[in-house]
Amino acid sequence: MSVLSTCIKAHLSGKKIVFFGAGQYSLSLMPLLHSKIAYFVDNMSAKQDTLFWGLKVYAPEKLLEENADETVVIVNAEYYREMARQCHDLGHRNIYAGMYKNANEVIPESEFAAENFLKRRAAAIAEKYGGGIFNKMPDLFADGKSTDVFNKIIELYRQGSFDFSAIHSGRIYFNDIFKPRDDELFIDCGAYDGKSVVDFIFYTKGKYQKILAYEPDIANFSLCRKNLADLENVFLFNCGLADSEGDFWFDNRGTQSSKFVDSKSDDSFIKVHTVKLDSLIDEPVSFIKMDIEGAEYSALQGAAELLRKHKPKLAISVYHNDEDLIRIPVLLRELVPEYQFYLRHHTTTYVDTVLYAKV
Repeated sequence: MSVLSTCIKAHLSGKKIVFFGAGQYSLSLMPLLHSKIAYFVDNMSAKQDTLFWGLKVYAPEKLLEENADETVVIVNAEYYREMARQCHDLGHRNIYAGMYKNANEVIPESEFAAENFLKRRAAAIAEKYGGGIFNKMPDLFADGKSTDVFNKIIELYRQGSFDFSAIHSGRIYFNDIFKPRDDELFIDCGAYDGKSVVDFIFYTKGKYQKILAYEPDIANFSLCRKNLADLENVFLFNCGLADSEGDFWFDNRGTQSSKFVDSKSDDSFIKVHTVKLDSLIDEPVSFIKMDIEGAEYSALQGAAELLRKHKPKLAISVYHNDEDLIRIPVLLRELVPEYQFYLRHHTTTYVDTVLYAKV
């Protein structure tokens, strides 16, 4: 469900509309709403005091000048929680986001308050893994940096802090942890718009055997197919990945955060078919990247035989669920005892924690 109707109602009632995020997530609405938007705000200093679609981009503090009751802020970013909290701290309450489960509802404070969200995550980890496995986690990692990242992430969760800048490190997925081979068979789980496929091609300097990319969201799959149409030996599949085959509800709203859900609560939710990687692939896979919005653990279970047989390099997101930071490396160590693990964090907020594994 789009925030378009929210913007229409806001304009018709005489409210000012401000977009938070001068980037790709705002682009789809610009042709329809350009003349109705007052301006943009953005956290990136490089974008501030520039024009985006002919509209001025300011620092978020610009919102302090507005009457909060007469202003609607539309957050257009994957990391809407952090931005919503900024708006809230600047005195605003009419905050909406296309990434929120119902984009036409004001984001409730419980969705973005750090003390509720991250502290709750820390408490869940402590309850599930207090002592035992938790205390042994640093021993799983192959370098001191990974241990430091793990400890600081847990501490930031406990503090309820959204500021992860102290552990932010460079390039996600394709970095100096791995050395590319000339015959890579790459599986991209969660291809979105094809960017990670393109990044992989640049990483290997075009020397790869084959790329298999999986994307369950219909709109994302269509965009991915369009973007990657002219590339050789790149094969796309419109399905989900799990530990079993079946049809499950999926939040199919065409964003980077599209994901499987427990039940249908919005018109954008559809049934999507899931498959096991073990049932699809019997080739010497060399690299798997997996960022599938909380379905990583199930998908890895569905790839158990593939992992045991080929021991591919892995780049797995471990921040979507409370338990993933611990249960995913534990699972992988059980499946492939030879794996060496590296943990890195790739944004200045709480998202994009990635577990890397290699033999």
